[in-house]
Amino acid sequence: MKLVAIKMLPSTDHIISIIKKEQPYLESRYFIKHLDLYGSFAKQQQHSKSDVDLLYTTFPNGTMTLARLKSFENYLSQLLSIEKIELVNKQSVNPVIAKNLENYAISIF
Repeated sequence: MKLVAIKMLPSTDHIISIIKKEQPYLESRYFIKHLDLYGSFAKQQQHSKSDVDLLYTTFPNGTMTLARLKSFENYLSQLLSIEKIELVNKQSVNPVIAKNLENYAISIF
């Protein structure tokens, strides 16, 4: 008989808890002022191929370069043990889309 490893998905509460603990680091290293969870994890509809969708805003004096954004994505991926992280800057999203996301997004900090 062949054994197959099943990867358990973290719960929404677990993701929020882990990220919340990292708030001081995320603020200082990546200039993250506010972070929301949206998508399948926020809707409690996650499945094995789900990514973690995060909507962020930065402090006014913080610049999110492409290199910093990639570093932020990699950091969260390792922290959460989730391969795919989707990061969206709230300041650059269409206002209609941002408003829709706010209807069900969960504030992390």
